[in-house]
Amino acid sequence: MRDLVGEVHVLHRVSLAMQHRLGEGMRLGVVPDQSAAIVRLMTGVFGARATEIAYELAEADGGVWADDDGSLVGVGTDHLMRQIGSI
Repeated sequence: MRDLVGEVHVLHRVSLAMQHRLGEGMRLGVVPDQSAAIVRLMTGVFGARATEIAYELAEADGGVWADDDGSLVGVGTDHLMRQIGSI
């Protein structure tokens, strides 16, 4: 479980650093504007993996929940929407 939480943390930090570095490079003109596609790709990959990890951490509770379950509400739906988007 700790490794999955760590993975999300690392992906988030890398994503932020990459956005900052490429944004600064584009602003200074040392990186082509098309590099924004790299940020969009990383954002999509990070979002998909973070959704998958949330579902894995929720275990069976991610599939069925009550309205008062707090952060578990919607984990299963998010997982299914990610799957649908990948098909």
